[in-house]
Amino acid sequence: MSDLAEQIASQSEAALKKIEGNILRTPLLTGYSLEAAVEGETTKVLMKMESEQVTGSFKARGAVYKVGLVEGEVVTASTGNHAMATVHALQCYGRKGVIYLPKTAAEAKVEKIRQRAKGRVEIRVFGEDCMQAEVEARRVAPDAFISPYNDIDVIVGQSTIGVEIHQQLGDAPLDYVLLSVGGGGMISGVAAYLKKTRPGVKIIGCQPSADAAMHRCIAASKIIEINGLPTLSDGTAGNVEPGSITLPLCQHLVDEWVEVSEEQIAAAMRQVLDGESKLIEGSAAVPVAALLSDPEKYRNKTTAVIICGGNIGYKKLRG
Repeated sequence: MSDLAEQIASQSEAALKKIEGNILRTPLLTGYSLEAAVEGETTKVLMKMESEQVTGSFKARGAVYKVGLVEGEVVTASTGNHAMATVHALQCYGRKGVIYLPKTAAEAKVEKIRQRAKGRVEIRVFGEDCMQAEVEARRVAPDAFISPYNDIDVIVGQSTIGVEIHQQLGDAPLDYVLLSVGGGGMISGVAAYLKKTRPGVKIIGCQPSADAAMHRCIAASKIIEINGLPTLSDGTAGNVEPGSITLPLCQHLVDEWVEVSEEQIAAAMRQVLDGESKLIEGSAAVPVAALLSDPEKYRNKTTAVIICGGNIGYKKLRG
């Protein structure tokens, strides 16, 4: 692994101990309907339920860890989940901050942020996607800005998902981990830790074909800007920040990339709701869709699917 990946992995276990009083240790549940869809006598599909995290997504981990390390006012930008996580972190430490949201942020998420803010957080709307919101937030407050993913401390916080999976599995094997990818913070952290503790594991990066910025950057071997289309996976939407440390991490740690269609994402959401009685957001359905798109690959293997969030409103669900 790279020096940066080693640095992340070396801090993961201590990070979990630091944040565990302010986040949930989420369950690792058997996805029986997913196992049936994949088929195979020894197939195991495990769902890491970050959708049941304190803010409804994995983002709480990185935000709580990072905010606990810095002083003064915090400024950040997000499509919704990182914003809610930051509000939660600020409440944990009795702090104040400013959050920039793009105009495209899901209405349900924006309303939840406003409900949680309670005067502690100022909300500003700017730009058409998260990258534009990030650029503006950095311009206004460069020293106070916390990136949703382009920050080693945030990535270390997200890596605690991998620590929990490793502990929950014990001596049981793990062949594949499927994760949705936006800016690449979660997959970088989880992969860094699991590649160190379980060297044989394969990390699969999953994105919607409509907005697969990181995969396009990987293909180009540099950060490029794409014109993404609307997607159910709003939590992963938007371009990658120029100079992001997640690009080289993803280049070295992610073994394969899978893109899925909007129809596949919608079908995966229905599958998890009908088969597992779990309501998940579009970005969480992306790795489920990737699993279902290639069942033979995961047959008679042990696969963990990170269900990264459950923040979806009735309007989007109905649509």
